[in-house]
Amino acid sequence: MQINQINAFLAIAKTGTLARASELVHATPAALSQRIKQLESRLGTEVFVRTNRGMQLSPQGLKIYDHAHSISQGMKDLVATLSEVDVNQERVNIAVSNAFNPIKLSNLTLSNEIENHKVNIRRMGDDSMLVAMKHSPIDIGIGFCSQQDDSIRSVYLGCINFVLVESKSDQNNGKVTKILLPNIPQLIEGLPIKTQYRLSHNDCYQSSLLCIKNKGYSAILEENFAKDCIENDSNLCVVGEHIEVPFHLYFTAERNKLINIIKDDLVGYLM
Repeated sequence: MQINQINAFLAIAKTGTLARASELVHATPAALSQRIKQLESRLGTEVFVRTNRGMQLSPQGLKIYDHAHSISQGMKDLVATLSEVDVNQERVNIAVSNAFNPIKLSNLTLSNEIENHKVNIRRMGDDSMLVAMKHSPIDIGIGFCSQQDDSIRSVYLGCINFVLVESKSDQNNGKVTKILLPNIPQLIEGLPIKTQYRLSHNDCYQSSLLCIKNKGYSAILEENFAKDCIENDSNLCVVGEHIEVPFHLYFTAERNKLINIIKDDLVGYLM
């Protein structure tokens, strides 16, 4: 269970619709819908009743509401405690796409202070990144966004390879019908995807691996991460060739001076 799933649950419970909830958490309705599906899958029960008028808490959703609220508030208190910095420092929030190799992301760091700025780094789905930048919670983004707002600039940083991974046993039996992949349009171009396959967005690679092993799914993963997984599990295999997807650094005019300072460090960690 992830904090963004809990926050999505609370926002929908408060507003009653995905559209209004998306304004509270600065994410797209599609992203919120996916988070709730993942939450319900983890809990093994539906937390909302869907109707033509919106979404209401189910009996099980009512049971967990107070606990979810406590978790969310506890996280806010923790962030507030860690945010007590020198008043002369300005905070810069950097979002990095979940689609990068999660092992490299876990090692990603920057100097605690850059040009008298306090730097925070967080992971985020590509479908939410530009929305968050437009509404100010995020100052700089690094990812694979295909659409840009006029107020957001971008700098090309490089390319990342992605591959389609399947279980050998399911591949041989012809059971694979569903593909999990990050919400990056370029990923479905050039990969050996059959027309009968169903696509579902999921940028949590560990969750995708479990679905490959236990549910007969296949998944599109970052190539180096996929190779490491295959080394540890001989039943996994890559299908077809890799696809190369460019990634960019996104920023607003106010952050222009910081870009040259941080971009080389970021590329070194992510590629």
